[in-house]
Amino acid sequence: MNRILLALIIFQGRQAFAQQLCEVTQDETGRIISTCTIYNQSQVSGAVPFPSHAQRKYLGTRYLTYPTWGKGKIQIDPGSPEIPCELAFDMVSSDLLCKLNGELTANHIAPYMFEVDGMRYYRQNTLLAGQKAAHIYTNLLHTGPTQLLLSMQKVLLVESVPTNGYTKVNEFAGTFALKKNYFVQKGDARPELIALTKSALLKVLFEQADALAKFIRTETLTVDEVARVIMYYDELNAEANKTKPALNAEPVFTQFLHDNIVYPSQGWQNQLYARVYVGFDVNSAGRLKNITLLSPTNVGYGFDLAVTQGLGKYLKLKPTYAGSYVLPVAFTLTNLKDRQAAYTPINKLDESRLGNRTVLEELVVPVTIKKSVEKPREIWGYYN
Repeated sequence: MNRILLALIIFQGRQAFAQQLCEVTQDETGRIISTCTIYNQSQVSGAVPFPSHAQRKYLGTRYLTYPTWGKGKIQIDPGSPEIPCELAFDMVSSDLLCKLNGELTANHIAPYMFEVDGMRYYRQNTLLAGQKAAHIYTNLLHTGPTQLLLSMQKVLLVESVPTNGYTKVNEFAGTFALKKNYFVQKGDARPELIALTKSALLKVLFEQADALAKFIRTETLTVDEVARVIMYYDELNAEANKTKPALNAEPVFTQFLHDNIVYPSQGWQNQLYARVYVGFDVNSAGRLKNITLLSPTNVGYGFDLAVTQGLGKYLKLKPTYAGSYVLPVAFTLTNLKDRQAAYTPINKLDESRLGNRTVLEELVVPVTIKKSVEKPREIWGYYN
């Protein structure tokens, strides 16, 4: 049996002070049950406070383990010593409680890593998609240049109370349900939420989408199959990066470009596609400077602004990438009414206009529409 003080809730207006004390037990059938007694001290404006209490039973537990407290260890920072600790991890709020050296008092902590029951959980420093807690911990399901992460949380599904007088009332006021989210993380880039499907992986692993589309044979995948896809992706990337500029192998930068350079609405609404070349410098501090349009200006359609403004949002690169670069961007358009492959721009910038810049691998920004209008056309513009 585990007893733990869960919450203190304060409401305004009609003031209510509630403490919820829960016992977590296991019945003869193996079910984990949380029995919570809620103690209220309520006060209507001008009245004397009066105590009250109610009991609620929930199927399952909000905590990672049963019993709630388990022997484990924590690591405050990467590379720091691992410290033995008795742990309780609240999977609803992502709060981690620790009791050191048999102490009775528990402390709220947010270490780099904690381990319990042989499983390690690592803190993510950025808020992940679909997550609300301040500290999110993930399991490493696959390690390498590209990692597969699992985030597990619990949500309380509250049972509705019948009002017709005939429906049998459930013995539980709610159920703690486990929710799993999977993420792919390329190097130090922000983890990206995925479903365990072919289409989701091709979207995230876009650099090798053509080869992976042939490699993945089914739409729905298991965790092990996703791990094998990621391994193959890393192999393809390692080979491709041998001939790429170093900046193209920086996952944080490539992910940023993919997320922030989008197809302009003026372009796809008019069924236009284009190629844009933008030059920029990276100074010794890693800052992007002198972002300049090198290709002809596409006045009124937004292709050039989509690249220059998107690139201008980037904050800082590693100083080792200092130099002058050219970023080619191909905006490709597919019209489902045509029943044809994507329209890809054919115009290219003359080498004389590139200067002594390192030409990066072309970024492809696709869009798919379904419009019954004239045939799409490429826009190239003119030089100022």
